[in-house]
Amino acid sequence: MFIARVLASASVLILTSTLVGTGPLQEPATSIRAKMQRGLELARSGDSEDAEALFQEILQINPQHGPARLQLGRLAMTRQDFDAAIEHLEVATTTKPEPQRLYLAWHLLGRARFMTKDYGAARAAFEKSLEITPKFIPARKMLAEIAEIEGDYFGALESYLEAIELETDPEPDTLEARVRAANLARIMGALDLAECRLREAIDAQPEEGYLHYLLAVILKDAGRKDAALASCERAVALGFEEAPVYVTLGDLYYETMELTKSIDALGKAVELDPAAAESIASFALSSLTTEDFAALLTLLEKHLETHPDNVNTLYSLGVMYVRENELEKAKEYLLRLKKLAPDHAQVHYNLGMVYMREGRNEDGQAEMARFQELKAKEAEDFDRHNKAHAQRVEAKDAVEAGEPEKAVPIYLYLIKEALAEIEDLVELGRAHMKAGNSTEAFAWFERTIDVDPYNKEAHEGLAQAAEALGRQEIAERSRERFELLSATCTEKS
Repeated sequence: MFIARVLASASVLILTSTLVGTGPLQEPATSIRAKMQRGLELARSGDSEDAEALFQEILQINPQHGPARLQLGRLAMTRQDFDAAIEHLEVATTTKPEPQRLYLAWHLLGRARFMTKDYGAARAAFEKSLEITPKFIPARKMLAEIAEIEGDYFGALESYLEAIELETDPEPDTLEARVRAANLARIMGALDLAECRLREAIDAQPEEGYLHYLLAVILKDAGRKDAALASCERAVALGFEEAPVYVTLGDLYYETMELTKSIDALGKAVELDPAAAESIASFALSSLTTEDFAALLTLLEKHLETHPDNVNTLYSLGVMYVRENELEKAKEYLLRLKKLAPDHAQVHYNLGMVYMREGRNEDGQAEMARFQELKAKEAEDFDRHNKAHAQRVEAKDAVEAGEPEKAVPIYLYLIKEALAEIEDLVELGRAHMKAGNSTEAFAWFERTIDVDPYNKEAHEGLAQAAEALGRQEIAERSRERFELLSATCTEKS
């Protein structure tokens, strides 16, 4: 669809440009002009073969004829012959034509390179197009797509936002840019910015159910359950009935403890995609005493057919069949699970229960002993993490009291003992900054970003540390990223 729009606009614009290429001619210019005019008419009417024949005749007269090369490249793109398109468009970009045709030639060349996955060459072509026409939105959007493919989400988000800011009226390209920007912002944790851009897309296309579903996902991530549920229900009402929307709807109903509605929604999801039952296993045990037990059991069995090693589903089924006293089925699932998750304490407890009901007391006691052993280890781990929390509070209090040097060894201990959370790395960097150790702070903020690339506090800290060390380029980049992650609708509208 996108290619068709660009190519159609290319045809219209070419009609207004000079149609004669440069170089020596063996036939009067009026003849070339007539062939070009007729070729464009044929192309517009859908007669691609005759149009291409006329453009090829022009190349017999003048192989460097830019407009003919551009049209041949365009036609090659429509039939997905990207190598031929590249061949023609490379000539079209080197014949010193007028800017109106040249920026389109560079853009189409970028598209052809993009389709052959030569992203470096594609990026260079789009940048050339933008040098000529800086406000050409499709080229900016394509640069964003390349950055997204390459994992440069900051660069991609910035390019999408630049494309959006250039628009005068909502157009397909900028609507798509808004949706893509919203998705990226959500992944990066910039939920306010994500919601802003998606609501703009919804304002332009209020009856598009998919957009309401995406908004529901963003609102759910932000913890706004009621608003997310309303958006999800709106998506379904508008006809968007894919498995993901029913999974989200099921999760939201579960979180509001509407179990019957939740199971009904997830049942619809499973009908569309059996893998969707993954979400059911996470709360199946909450429904053991409800009237929905049988329906839930059926959905989990169906999920296991396509995902035989799913730990959550196996555990839920095992416990449910223990409840029903169907010991053979319960044992089958629990033994499979024991191989997959040998250190899962509750597996051993339930398996022990099965053995004892079967009269296999020795086997049952062995499983219960293993259960007690694992529970003791869990208690030990709980105590370690509880102590770590107290140490974390102690470190923060030390920083607030103006004694950051006391906090540093505490955070280092937590890291050494594998008890640290991502926030501890940030706080360690801040403690070093307050203690005047900019070099150490810089290193810890960088390390945090290596683990969590979209941690806005780490980017803010890195900007401060880099500035203190005189590393202005890094400081400016980190501050820009912090501002991007912190952006609100007002700041970016």
